[in-house]
Amino acid sequence: MSDNMHAILGNRGYQLPSLYLVLRALHLLSFPHQSSVEEKLYPAPVPAQTMIELVENVDESRLDALTPTLIDGWPNTYTFSKAIAENAVKTFGHGLPICVVRPSIVVPTYLEPVPGWLDISNVFGPSGIILGSGIGLVRTLWVDPNVMLDLVPVDYVNNLTIAASWDTVQRSESGDTDLKFYTVSCIRNRFTWVSLRQTAEKVGRKLLSPKTVWYCDCTEVVSRRAFQFYTLLLHLVPALLVDTVLAATGLSNIRLTRIYKKAYKLNTTLSYFLIKTFDWHDDNTLALFNKLSKTDQEIFTFDIARIDYRNLMIIWWLGLRKFIIKDELKGTEMAVKRQPYLKVAHYVISLLYIFCIYKVLSLVVSLLMYLVSFVF
Repeated sequence: MSDNMHAILGNRGYQLPSLYLVLRALHLLSFPHQSSVEEKLYPAPVPAQTMIELVENVDESRLDALTPTLIDGWPNTYTFSKAIAENAVKTFGHGLPICVVRPSIVVPTYLEPVPGWLDISNVFGPSGIILGSGIGLVRTLWVDPNVMLDLVPVDYVNNLTIAASWDTVQRSESGDTDLKFYTVSCIRNRFTWVSLRQTAEKVGRKLLSPKTVWYCDCTEVVSRRAFQFYTLLLHLVPALLVDTVLAATGLSNIRLTRIYKKAYKLNTTLSYFLIKTFDWHDDNTLALFNKLSKTDQEIFTFDIARIDYRNLMIIWWLGLRKFIIKDELKGTEMAVKRQPYLKVAHYVISLLYIFCIYKVLSLVVSLLMYLVSFVF
C-alpha cells in the first residue's frame, strides 16, 4: 500500500463508532459443533427474524422450557445466539458495507493499553479458572491436557477489528460489498494445556500473590464422571465443612460452597472447548495482515504467530494480580516462601480427610450389613 492505514483513517476523520461501515465482532464459537470452521457464513440454527418474533411473543417461562430443544446440538445458549447473530448481520445488513470478525476465546491484553489488562467480568471466563488455580482455591479441572487450546489477546482482536473496518471501507468504495469474514485464532501458533501447566509450574510458582489462600495444586480429569466425583470430594464436601465452621463462629461471611458452585458451572461451560481440538481457518485475516504496510503491521498487529504464549501466560497472571486481586504486585517473595508450609499442611490434612471418609464409609457399610442381617 502506498498509504498507511492509520494515516487514511486519520485524514478522513474516521472514528470507529461513527464509521458508515457496520461491523459486528462475533465469536468463533458460533459453530462449536463443527471441528473445522472456515471463513464463510454458515446456516443459522434458527433464522434471526424467527428468533426475534419468538422472544417478543412468548413469555420467559415458556422460552426457558423451549431452550433445551432449541439449542439441541449446541453446548450452550451463548454459542447458539452467536450463530443467530451472524445470520442477523447478513439479513439486516443487506446492501451495507459490513464484515464479521470472529475471535476465538478472548483473554487479557498482550500489549495494549497495558500488558495483562482485563475487566472484572472476565473472571466468568477462562481467567476465572486461572485465578482460582493461582490462589489455591480450585482443586480440580475438567480438561484434556493434550488438547490444542485457542486463546487470543483482546488487543489483537481490537486491532483486527480496526483493520477489517478499514479493509471493508476500501472494498466498498471499489464496489465490492460482499460479506467477508475475518478469523483471529492461534491456528498458526498452537499450544496445549500441558504447556500452560508447565509455565505455571516453572514460572507461575515464583509469581504467587500474597493473597493465595492455600497450596496451589490441581487435579486434571478428562471424564465428566471423574470431574463430578472430584468436585464432590475436593470442593463441595470441604466447602460445607468450612462454611459450617465459619457460620458457627461468625468469622466470615464468605461461603465457599457458593464459590465452588460457580467454579463448577464455569468449568462445565468451558469444558466443551477444553476437551476438544478445533480447526479454524484464517486465510482472510492472514491476507489482510500481509496487505498492511510495515508500519501498520506494527501499530495494528494481529498476527498471532508473533505471540510467545509462554510470555502471554505470565502476563495473564500478572494482569489478574494487578486488576482483579489488586495486590499491587507486592508480597510475592512472602507468598512463595509460604507455599512449602502450605504444601505440608495440605498433604497432612488430605490424609486426615481421606481417613475420615474411610471411617464414615466403613460405618455406613457396617450399618447396612447389620440391617440386612437383621431383616433376613
